[in-house]
Amino acid sequence: MVVSMHYEMDANASARFLARGWATMTPYGERDYKVPNLMGHGINHSICMARLPRRMPFVDQRHVMLVGASAGGFHALIASSMIFPVTAVFAAVPPLNLKYNIDYLLRNDKLNVNPDSPDKPPAPIVKIVVTIANETANGGRPDAQSWRPFSPVFQTKLMTSPTLMTYSTADALVPINQLCRGLVQNPPPNHWPEGYTFELSKIVPNDSERVTFLNMLKPVDYSLKVVKISEDSPTILRNREEMTPEETSRIPTERVQWSKVKRFSILVFDEGYPEPFCGHTKYHYDTQDDDFYEHYMSQISFRPEILTREKLTQIMMRFSAKKVDQGMEYDNDNSWQITRLDHMHLERWYAARGLEIYMQGSKRNASRAVRLYRELPRKLRVLDLDSIKFDRNPFAVLLHHQNLTSERSGD
Repeated sequence: MVVSMHYEMDANASARFLARGWATMTPYGERDYKVPNLMGHGINHSICMARLPRRMPFVDQRHVMLVGASAGGFHALIASSMIFPVTAVFAAVPPLNLKYNIDYLLRNDKLNVNPDSPDKPPAPIVKIVVTIANETANGGRPDAQSWRPFSPVFQTKLMTSPTLMTYSTADALVPINQLCRGLVQNPPPNHWPEGYTFELSKIVPNDSERVTFLNMLKPVDYSLKVVKISEDSPTILRNREEMTPEETSRIPTERVQWSKVKRFSILVFDEGYPEPFCGHTKYHYDTQDDDFYEHYMSQISFRPEILTREKLTQIMMRFSAKKVDQGMEYDNDNSWQITRLDHMHLERWYAARGLEIYMQGSKRNASRAVRLYRELPRKLRVLDLDSIKFDRNPFAVLLHHQNLTSERSGD
């Protein structure tokens, strides 16, 4: 199954997966929460949706992928950090440092004005997404709390599945500054409204939150590939439907390159510096990513490395319904702590079922799970029964917990 995060996957996008015999799942139509709020109900909705395939007996549990673009890419990363196991993740142009991205939009929105033509701002596409920034800031209050729990940049140790991310140097909606400073291409002077800035240091005042994604990774964790897009390609100023055959013939197709051994594969399209007419891209180009999907949908088992000490600790804490700091959500004068926990019986069932699926893949996976469990502090070894320890007969213990929670819940 391929799960589309946050945004609806239309019939054409779904058809490519259905033709391979893969199911798809997507949010559809109107929802009864504030969709633009990325960090509160938005994250909760995405986590619940990403978990639903676990409860579908017709889905091959070894092959469930999360995909999304922009806000959907952000939610694919966040959901992958909170559920286990996930086959692979494909996140296109995702916000990584959420505080930077939201404050970048809000700070510069005051400058994105044309006094002579109020309905024609200098950067019209950027203006369109400010609603997302406003709703997310209202729900999360970036000046009132740390946004670490809401940002992929601070959750990298829990994002253990093979993950492919794509970026553009010209992205004006999700600036590449939050990925890596070394890839930033600054616009020439007077190209944007006076005072408009992409600089991380000017937008995020707190040193501890002023970090890029690659700052949080070791070289062994990722591969980085940069592909130059020809300036001969048509810009997004013209829709494809408006182009001549000669213009469409200049649209390149770039094959997505990724690593089969690194945890993160990052593909950056070099389109030069961002310009006011840019959205996520400056030029038209197509990407060929079938190889990525085909590779992971054909694997017999999960990589052993997707279960780490940090990930197993998280699973055990969710199994025990132990709350961790997930930040606060605000609604006018009201506020409450975010938990991200489902019903107690579901949390236990998800944990036991997820570990069972992972361990069934190979003997290496099973031995790794047992070893990591033995290394946990005693208070986190919560799977043990009075009569059987998890590390003595792990599958019996996992099945016991699944049966017990199913009886109690009535599911």
